[in-house]
Amino acid sequence: MIGPSFLVQAAASFAIAVLLLLGGPFSLRAVGAGLSAGALTAFVLSRTVGIFGFTEIGWSQRRRQPSVS
Repeated sequence: MIGPSFLVQAAASFAIAVLLLLGGPFSLRAVGAGLSAGALTAFVLSRTVGIFGFTEIGWSQRRRQPSVS
């Protein structure tokens, strides 16, 4: 479930970005912000309680610092 969801999110993000660059309507900005917020929420859930049975593991302290910046 995570793999296909990631592909859908990536495709939607790319499509919205292209439409914004081409001068899409103002409401498209809200859609883009919502999509970004959803992606960030899914990331936080995967790092804490898990999402769809998937929990992200494997970051060491050394790798965490660049991801925060």
